[in-house]
Amino acid sequence: MKGPDDCWEWLGFKHRRGYGQFHVQRDTEYKFSLAHRYAYEYYKNNEQPVPSNLCVCHHCDNPCCVNPNHLFLGTQKDNVQDMIRKGRRVNPNPKKHTEVEVEKIRKDYLSLLSLRKTAALNNTSTATVHNIVKQRYSYER
Repeated sequence: MKGPDDCWEWLGFKHRRGYGQFHVQRDTEYKFSLAHRYAYEYYKNNEQPVPSNLCVCHHCDNPCCVNPNHLFLGTQKDNVQDMIRKGRRVNPNPKKHTEVEVEKIRKDYLSLLSLRKTAALNNTSTATVHNIVKQRYSYER
């Protein structure tokens, strides 16, 4: 049995980023609900919906945790500042690629390599490869 200070991990369906998710009836239709957001609404917000401009954040940094003692409300800015303060920012200084590197990454990807293989081959992230392939990435000139 989990105690009040432990993470209560969602055991149902999880979103690809690890957040618990389920269908809930709102008014006359069913919608996806994030489990931690629902837990906050149920236990800490008198069963009232959290305004859409606010995030339900985790003190524990565990996306599948639904323990209301680990949850707090904040803006998106609050959530990002919490992430930075805790050292969880993935890549605060992304690598800048030269024009030559960008062309090689595009060529590697177009040769039917996966994003992951292209990223590994070019010592970069899959997100960077995706942005380069979709031409959403600036590079050094």
